[in-house]
Amino acid sequence: MREIDFWQKVLENINLKKKIILFFVADSHFASPGRKGFKMFLNEEGNSFGTIGGGIMEFNLINEFSKRIIIDENVAEIRKLVHNPNSELEKSGLICGGNQTIVIKSFTNQELPIIQEIIEYYQSQKSAILRIERNNVILVKSKSNSDNYLLSNETENWIYEENIGILDTIYIVGGGHVGFEISKIMNALGFFVVMFDERENLEIIQNNNFVDKKIFCKFSEVGRFIREGEKSYIVVVSPTFENDLASLISVVNLNCKYLGSMGSEGKITKIFRKLRENGISDGKIAKIHSPVGLQISAQTPSEIAVSVAAEIISIKHR
Repeated sequence: MREIDFWQKVLENINLKKKIILFFVADSHFASPGRKGFKMFLNEEGNSFGTIGGGIMEFNLINEFSKRIIIDENVAEIRKLVHNPNSELEKSGLICGGNQTIVIKSFTNQELPIIQEIIEYYQSQKSAILRIERNNVILVKSKSNSDNYLLSNETENWIYEENIGILDTIYIVGGGHVGFEISKIMNALGFFVVMFDERENLEIIQNNNFVDKKIFCKFSEVGRFIREGEKSYIVVVSPTFENDLASLISVVNLNCKYLGSMGSEGKITKIFRKLRENGISDGKIAKIHSPVGLQISAQTPSEIAVSVAAEIISIKHR
């Protein structure tokens, strides 16, 4: 689930004058199925969207708060649930071990402007902090914390903060069949998808609805449009050797989380040699994941996309 999709669904319910309660996983440890950043909301009709870990834990919370949402105007609390049936603390009903802390807060029409701004920040990829307190919800604009999710304390005066606006972003250089399949799977994984190509009239690019942003430029210029940082991932799958080389020269010195390039071992050897001839250091070249993706003997565009997505996930969570 993509963050922007979640908040658009929240907005849809608020616009229908529905009361909703939001659940944010603020902290988690060990084998907890609900990880930091997971979220869910429940409306007054008992319908939920998103997840905080699933299973009997989620089922019980939905049942409890389906009743409370009718009678309680302002739900604002923290639950620390332990996934151990023998624990003396509040048990989640799960037996997987670990624990998770959930911030639970009512949202009403009063939060409508903030919800609209959250969506706008995700659409424009601008940083902000969503701050939730017992009696207040605010957006701290143009700021971000070093940690994406922060719960200041677990007393009556708790404050939960979550960085919003900047999504994990996949930059796909090349809009052909492999690029299309990569955009499809990375969109499903919640990434903001940017695609580069020189071929504006290519039908597969025109019909690609999994891409959030399409940039038509020379392959040698793609680096100008890429935001550096720990949330940026680059995959080069352009149509020719020359375009791959031009793209890699453009991006190899950028500070990004991941850079991969598709090609056979023979092709990659030639590209690496050309990169050295263009003054690229061996240290920079060593950071290029190539052949791209986990080595699972992928052959079709869809299989290659699965291998690329798997490699990116493994690096994202290191």
